[in-house]
Amino acid sequence: MYSRKSGLYGYNMKSFATWIMLVFLSVAYPQAGYGGQVNRLACDIWPPYQMYQDTELTGYSVQIVKAVYQRMGIPLKHPITALPWSRCLAMLENGTMDALFSANYAPERKQYALYPEEPLISSPWVVWVRKGYEIESMQELQSMRVGAVRQYSYTPEFWEFIQTNSRVETVGNDETNFKKLSAGRLDATVAELANGLYLRKKLGIKNIVPIRHLIVKESGLYIIFNKKNVSEEFVNEFSQELSAFKETLEYRNLYEKYIDLVVPKTPSPAH
Repeated sequence: MYSRKSGLYGYNMKSFATWIMLVFLSVAYPQAGYGGQVNRLACDIWPPYQMYQDTELTGYSVQIVKAVYQRMGIPLKHPITALPWSRCLAMLENGTMDALFSANYAPERKQYALYPEEPLISSPWVVWVRKGYEIESMQELQSMRVGAVRQYSYTPEFWEFIQTNSRVETVGNDETNFKKLSAGRLDATVAELANGLYLRKKLGIKNIVPIRHLIVKESGLYIIFNKKNVSEEFVNEFSQELSAFKETLEYRNLYEKYIDLVVPKTPSPAH
C-alpha cells in the first residue's frame, strides 16, 4: 500500500515538476522552441518589397520571408502586420513585434535587434531630381531643398552633409517626397532605386529621374529580430535558409517578378 501510493505520488510530483519547469522555460526563454514564437512580423508598405495587391499583402520581401519560414518548417500563425515605418520600429524595440522588414543596417538598432548575416537583397539608394536639373556630384546639393524621410537610415556622412549645407525637409514617406519634387517644392530627394522606380510609375510622375551614379549608399535590406524575444540560433538558421533559398529557381522567379521588371538594366557601353 505504501509503495504503490508513494510510487504514484512520486510520479505525479515528477510530472508536475517537469510541467512547471517547461512553463518557466517557455516564459523565461521563449526562443527555446521555434514553433510557437517568432510569429509576430511587421513591415511597412514599401513597394516592390512590401505592397498590397487588391487586399493581399505581397511583394518581394513578403514572399521571401514566407518562403524561408516554410523551409524552416515554421507556420506563420499571425498575418504580417503592415504599419508606418516609425511605428514598426517602435513595436520591434518594445518587443510587441518579433521581427521587422525590410530594414537597412543601422548601428543604433543593434541595441534591441539582431541582424541575420544574409540580407533579403542588396539595394542602392540614389539621388532623385527633376528632369533638366541633373547634377553630377553630391556637392551640388548645397543650398538645395532636399527631401528626407523620418526614421530612415541614411549614412552619417550624407546626413551631416545635407544638414550642414542643404535645406532638409523631412516627411513620413517617399511618396510625399516624390510628389513634392515633381511639383517643384523640393530640388532633390534620396530613395532606394527599385522603390523609387515603382513609386514613379504608380504615381504617374514623368518629370523626375534617378541619378544612378550618385549613390548615397548601397546596402542590404534585412529582416531584423527583437533580441529579447528571438535567439541568435534562430536568426542564424534563418540566415542559412535564406542563403540556400537564393540558389533556387523559386527565388529566381520571385526576383524576376518583383525586381527585374521594375529596375531596367543599365545598357552596357559599346566596345
